[in-house]
Amino acid sequence: MGDLLHSNSCECAFSGLDLFAVPPTQSSVENGFWVEHYPISTLTDTGPVEFVVNGSGEEYTDLPETFLHVRVKVTKPDGGALTDTDIVAPTKLYAEALFSQVDVPSKPLTPAFDKGLWARSYMSIFQGTGTAWKDNGFDISYEEYGKGFSLFCFDLTPTLTNGCSGEVELLKSGVVRLEARFSQALQQPIHVIVYAERDGLIEIHRSREMFQILHHKNEHVSD
Repeated sequence: MGDLLHSNSCECAFSGLDLFAVPPTQSSVENGFWVEHYPISTLTDTGPVEFVVNGSGEEYTDLPETFLHVRVKVTKPDGGALTDTDIVAPTKLYAEALFSQVDVPSKPLTPAFDKGLWARSYMSIFQGTGTAWKDNGFDISYEEYGKGFSLFCFDLTPTLTNGCSGEVELLKSGVVRLEARFSQALQQPIHVIVYAERDGLIEIHRSREMFQILHHKNEHVSD
């Protein structure tokens, strides 16, 4: 076999046969959280939009994971409002055309559905389902999300990565509590789906019967 391998290549197994491989454990980051920053300068047509992100001790600020919420209104050349007969549609990545230069020197947002402000909550679906920056979606438009056609997804992993890189987190024990608040009383019940990963052992007998042995039995999920 050694004569068939390249001198600079290591031997590996076919990924389809590697059924019981244990993924690597991420140990460099303990936890992560989102911070909201507002512009410190007055917004004008030609002036810069400036944000200040101060350093916070030993915490690392991941600037590539920065999202800019931009609300754009398209008008006619004379400043008038568009009509139903005007054929106008935004092109892909049109928000980038608003800025000629971006300089990057070294609290959760509460949605207001009555004012049309729910961009951060809508983006949480992509992050919670692991479809951010991918071609596949979930067939819920931005307008439908504000009308109640939605799934509220929250990434509860310590590093806010949703396990997209294939690694697992450090083993921890504790209690996770979920609280939901609504501006009005609910007319119908809601369902809460919690997806979690835990240690377990799967045993398959020669009669092809499968049993799962759980290491932790204390679990309570309600909706």
